[in-house]
Amino acid sequence: MRYLISGTTTGIGKAIKQKLDPEMVYELNRDIVDLNEPSLVKEIKLPNVDCAILNAGHDLGGGVPFVDHDDTQMLKVINCNLVSNILLAQKLLKNNLQTIIIFVTSTNLNKQYPNNLAYNMSKLGMKNLHDLIKIDYPEAKVKEARIGLTKTQFNSNRHKENHKAINDLYANRHLNADLVADRVIGLAMSDENMMEINAE
Repeated sequence: MRYLISGTTTGIGKAIKQKLDPEMVYELNRDIVDLNEPSLVKEIKLPNVDCAILNAGHDLGGGVPFVDHDDTQMLKVINCNLVSNILLAQKLLKNNLQTIIIFVTSTNLNKQYPNNLAYNMSKLGMKNLHDLIKIDYPEAKVKEARIGLTKTQFNSNRHKENHKAINDLYANRHLNADLVADRVIGLAMSDENMMEINAE
């Protein structure tokens, strides 16, 4: 099976990539295209693949109340987490309506993950994108992996000044990236349309 995986530089995307035959993986990471910039995503030509795992995302600049979000950073979060995934999904479905597309979303919204309005909105948008594609194209093989807090660089990037405190707060709720990678790959191989992966 040929895979496209976004966000392979670190974290879940890197763990997924390392479990697959490298000759069968097409990577989309920050060295290839800046997913914060939809105009650049529009220009890339995607290969024909059997499965695309749209995992890339960030919340740099978040972790503060909505009224204090930096507008430039907020737009980058929305562009990377939602707009670029809309464009990628469109390209993939144009190439082949039977491509398996897995949207990696989050279970950690609202009360569980406060002061992250741009991030939460973009991840909810991904959930809705999955549902809307299924309405317009019932035959499409779109799936959703809802993932809880995972041991990656995500939190250390978000909370550079208070990394120990945030790790202590979420210590018992962190998933292992290798476990998450195995489950996401399993979702690609299964007949299921949604999988929730959470430590709780």
